[in-house]
Amino acid sequence: MLKKIVIFCLFLPIVGYGQNFNNQLPQNKDVVTNFMQLSPKQLFDAANYYFNKHSYDTALFLYNLRINTTQNNSVKEQKEELLVSYNRLANIYLSFSDYHTAHDNFTKALDICEKYNLVAEKSRIYLNLGVVYYNLNQYDTTKQYYLKALELSPDSAITILILNNLGANEIVNGEPDSAFSYIHKALQISKQHNDLHLSGIMNNLASYYQNKKLYDSAFYYFRASLYNSRINNEIEKEASFLSDIGKLFFEVNEIDSALYYIDLSNKIASRNKFLKTLTNNISKTNQQIEELIIDRKIKENTIHYQRIIQRIIIIALLMLIIVLFIILYQNKKLKTAYNLLFDKNVKLIKLQEKPSEKDKKNNTVSNTFDDIMSRILAVMEDPEIYCDPSLTVDKLASLTQSNHSYISQAIKNSSYKNYRAFVNSYRIRDAQRFFMEPDAERYTIEYISEKVGYKSRSVFYDAFKEVTGVSPNFYIKSMKKQY
Repeated sequence: MLKKIVIFCLFLPIVGYGQNFNNQLPQNKDVVTNFMQLSPKQLFDAANYYFNKHSYDTALFLYNLRINTTQNNSVKEQKEELLVSYNRLANIYLSFSDYHTAHDNFTKALDICEKYNLVAEKSRIYLNLGVVYYNLNQYDTTKQYYLKALELSPDSAITILILNNLGANEIVNGEPDSAFSYIHKALQISKQHNDLHLSGIMNNLASYYQNKKLYDSAFYYFRASLYNSRINNEIEKEASFLSDIGKLFFEVNEIDSALYYIDLSNKIASRNKFLKTLTNNISKTNQQIEELIIDRKIKENTIHYQRIIQRIIIIALLMLIIVLFIILYQNKKLKTAYNLLFDKNVKLIKLQEKPSEKDKKNNTVSNTFDDIMSRILAVMEDPEIYCDPSLTVDKLASLTQSNHSYISQAIKNSSYKNYRAFVNSYRIRDAQRFFMEPDAERYTIEYISEKVGYKSRSVFYDAFKEVTGVSPNFYIKSMKKQY
C-alpha cells in the first residue's frame, strides 16, 4: 500500500505537466501562420526566448522552422544560428530522454562545424554527444567523446565541465581512482576561476564517496552542492541534487528522509517542468522501494530458516540423547541378564556334579529303583560312556545289569527327566566346561558338540538350549563378558 501511494504522489506532477505541454503547443492556425511569416533572425530569437522560458514544445517548433527557412549560408551569423538551433533541439530532446533524436541533432550540428570549420563549437558538441552515450550506459564511448572534447576545449569553463563529466563517467564505470583524479583537476581549475561550476563538482565528489560507502563524506558534499546551487540560483541543479540526497537516504535505509527530499525535488521539478528529473525520481523511487521490499523479505526468510535449522538441531540432539539413554539402559539390562545367567549355570553345574543330600532323603522311590539309579549314576561318572554317541537305554541297561523299562523309570523317579534329557544334562555340562576354559577360543562349536557325543550340530544346539535356556553363541558371549 505504501509503495502505491508513493508512486501515485510522484506521478501526479508529471500528469499535470503533460497536460500543460499539450496545451502549450501552437495549435492555432493563425499563430502558426504568424510564426511562419517571421524572418530567420526573428524565428531564432523567438525560439531562444521560449527555450529560456522552458517552453520546449514551442521552442522545438520554432527551431525547426528556423532550420527549414531559406537562408544565405555564406553569412556567418546565419551559420551560427543554424548550429545553435541544432544544438538546442538536441538538448531539448535530451531533456525528454529521447536520446536517439538528440544524437541525430548533435551529429548535424557537428557536421555544420566540420563544413564551415567552426572549431570553437566542436568541443561543446563532443561533450553533449558524450552526455547522450552516458545516458545510454555506453561508458567507454562516453569517455572517448569526453576526451575529444577535452582535446579541443577552447576555455576553462568548458574544461571544468568536461573533467567533471569524465569523473562522473569513471564512477559508474567502476574506476573510482581515475574518477577522483578528474574531479580533483576540475576542482583546482574551478578555484582559479571564482568557483565556476562548483556545485556540479561537489555533487560528483559526493557520488564518489557514496560509491566508496563513506556516507558521512557523501552527505557533506551533497549538502555543499545543494547550498551552492541555491546561492547561484541553479534551480534545475537544485532539483537534481535534492533527488540525489533522497537516493542516498534510501541507500542507508532512512525511508522517511529519502521520501522528504524526493518530494522537495518533485515540487521544484514540477513547478519548473523539469521532466527528466521527475521521471528519474519516479523510476528511482520505485526501484528503491522494490529493493527495500526484497531486502526485507530476504531478511525475514533468512531469520525463518535459521529458526527452522535451530529447531531441527535441538530435536536431533534430543533424539540423540534419548537413543544414547536407551542404549545405556539396554546394555545395563543385558549385563544384568548375563550375570544372572552365569550364576544360574554355575549353580546348575554344581547341582549336576553332586546331587544334594536333601534330594536323596526326599526320594520316595522304591529301593529297587534306588539301587538301579545308584548303578546308573556310577556308570555315568565315566565321560567316555555318556559322551558315546551310540549310548542307548538298552546299552545303559546292559552296563547296569537291568532292563529298558527299569532304567527309564529309575531315571524318571530320581531326576524327573526322560532318558534323553538325563543324558543331555551330562553332555551339556561337559560342553559348558569346555566353554569356560581360559583358552576356549581354540575350540570350535562343531568340535565340542562331537566331543560330548553329538553327531549333528543342530541336535547339539537344541540340547544346549533345552538344558541352559540359551544358545551356545549367547552362552559364549556371556562368558566373555564375565572374564
